[in-house]
Amino acid sequence: MIQQKSSSMISTTILVIIIAFVSRLLGFLREVLIGNYFGTSKEADAYFIALTIPTILFTSVVTAIGTSYIPIYSEINEKKGNKHGLMFTNRVINIVLILSIVLTLVGSFFTDVFVSLIAIGFDESTYKLAVSFTRLSFPMIVFIGLTTVYSAFLNANKQFIIPSAVVIPNNIIIIFSLVASPIFGIEGVIAASVIGMVCQSIILYKSIKSRGYFYNFSIGIRDEYIKKMGKLILPIFIGSTVQQLNTFVDRMLASGAGAGSIAALNYGQKVNGFIVGIISLSIASVVYPMLSDANSSKNIDFFKKTMNSSINSISLLVTPLAVTTAILSIPIVQFLFERGVFNKEATIVTGGVLFYLSFGMLFYNYKDILNKVFYALHDTKTPMINGVIAIGINILLSVVLVREMGINGIALANSISSLISTLLLFYNLKNRIIDLEFKPILSTFLKVLLATGVMGIVVHMTYKFSSLYLTRDSFVAELVKLSFSIGSGLFLYLLFIYFLKIDEFKIFSSTMKSKIYRNK
Repeated sequence: MIQQKSSSMISTTILVIIIAFVSRLLGFLREVLIGNYFGTSKEADAYFIALTIPTILFTSVVTAIGTSYIPIYSEINEKKGNKHGLMFTNRVINIVLILSIVLTLVGSFFTDVFVSLIAIGFDESTYKLAVSFTRLSFPMIVFIGLTTVYSAFLNANKQFIIPSAVVIPNNIIIIFSLVASPIFGIEGVIAASVIGMVCQSIILYKSIKSRGYFYNFSIGIRDEYIKKMGKLILPIFIGSTVQQLNTFVDRMLASGAGAGSIAALNYGQKVNGFIVGIISLSIASVVYPMLSDANSSKNIDFFKKTMNSSINSISLLVTPLAVTTAILSIPIVQFLFERGVFNKEATIVTGGVLFYLSFGMLFYNYKDILNKVFYALHDTKTPMINGVIAIGINILLSVVLVREMGINGIALANSISSLISTLLLFYNLKNRIIDLEFKPILSTFLKVLLATGVMGIVVHMTYKFSSLYLTRDSFVAELVKLSFSIGSGLFLYLLFIYFLKIDEFKIFSSTMKSKIYRNK
């Protein structure tokens, strides 16, 4: 039974990863177009600040609500049934609506204060642009809140496809606005970002309605489950707020590291986040409701099996991607961004950021899954304490390293703090779950590391070899070199993984075979 559920989980996760890949691919096209039209200019810096501030202000609140919602909803459905679950959902949505509207109004009135806090290194013209752009972007807060709760409801009901795919129309709208930016300017891109979020919330609302949701204005502050969620929210909120504070510090330090540094940091983080968004967020969106259900029904064996499988899947998928990104950081940035006003100098700066961020890629993915494990256990304090410690280390390292390494120091500090955070979470998990075995996780990691080491050598050598014959600096030549080197490394990696007999790979292989034979 557990094996069957694991197979179903992996099958669903693969589909979600494919959808996430398409979404992120469009997101990358969006970033490439931003780089093409605006590069690392002051307009780009102001644009990224304009999108960062509303997100930072509300992310802490909405992340806490969305994350704590799923285990409470699972508990209500287990004990009281679907009707009470829908009532609870409606109350959460109303609370989010009220909070988001208040924050939007406050943010719109005090925009200049928020910009002056985060962009301390901006000159006067860039500062004025950032204030103007940020004021335009504040209405996004309302729709960020709604889409988060709508997506959580669908995920809690094992509906993963629409929440994963809903970003696609958003990205398409922004891409069209970028193509039209010579006419409407970067202000049109910001307006399109707001319109895209509105479209996301509309699509998700129609989806939850089709699954029995009906709206009515009820807050239910005295509801026992709202109170219980409130207790879970506070530690998540504190941890998320500290995380956003870290983002503030990163942007503040970057704003004083030279013109275009914020944009370079953003581009590097986008490439790094591409992996995180595809892998860990996809796996977490599928695994988290399953872990919450397993905990509510006291199915400890399935809980541990699901957790181990998700961690091993992260090792299997992310480790080769992290190593490949580190080895080919400059060529990847060149291929993705170097066109228009994004020149060779911008490529080198952004490539350096990506290189140092890749060191923490695996640990950031682990951290995301491990946090969800604790949340499913209704333990939100442990991730909060862990996060505060890790971010304190990150801020301290960023301040020290940025003096020696410039913008690269911020990236390296992020990676080191992710490593420390992951080790702390594993240590705390061992104390939290009785009879938890780390040997299977460590065994899988060591096998993956061996296969990845061989793959990394092949990727490096094949790229150098292909560069001897494809010396022309062009998009097509770079595509051929990257495809050849990554393809060669991936083939050898899969070959090693097959012979090393990793359980998750065997389940994946058998699942794909059964689907192929079923379709014949």
